[in-house]
Amino acid sequence: MTDLVQRLQSERSPICLEAAREIERTASMLREAKAEIVRLRDAKRRAMQVADERAKEIVDLRMQLAKSFAVDVSMISRLSRKSTDR
Repeated sequence: MTDLVQRLQSERSPICLEAAREIERTASMLREAKAEIVRLRDAKRRAMQVADERAKEIVDLRMQLAKSFAVDVSMISRLSRKSTDR
């Protein structure tokens, strides 16, 4: 694209100079859009990592609760058996 812009600028006609400026503006907008897309992809990737970490934490907490509940239930069962044995 730079070669085209340089050729247009070398022509020195107003229409060629305007075309060269328009090409440069468009190229600049495209670079900015590409940079924004990269930033958004990175943000999405980070958000997905955080979501995965939180999901793992929730699963771990649920497993701890389930284990705790199982212990509590077995203790209650033992206590109720002891009270009925008397």
